[in-house]
Amino acid sequence: QHIVTPTFPMQSQYDSWQTGNVMGAPDFGVDAVTTQNRFGTNLTSLVKADFLTLKQHGIFLDSCHHHCGAWNGPEIDGMLISNALLEWYNKGSPVQPN
Repeated sequence: QHIVTPTFPMQSQYDSWQTGNVMGAPDFGVDAVTTQNRFGTNLTSLVKADFLTLKQHGIFLDSCHHHCGAWNGPEIDGMLISNALLEWYNKGSPVQPN
């Protein structure tokens, strides 16, 4: 609600640095899966409620367990990060058409 500049973050729903250092999740086992799933669900809910309600924004939110360095690794519906960013940038949005 406070970010008005059109923004397109590229983020993992299960960021490996955040789950280990922010959430304190263990690296393996049932507790790790439970904590990481809870973290991903919470992040997705926050993105939908606080970010995607503003039409000028877009996001590439993948569900892989990584931190940075995944440029064009994950795909969502067959689309790579670079293609998603380019499409969002070229097409603009209802609020900020190009």
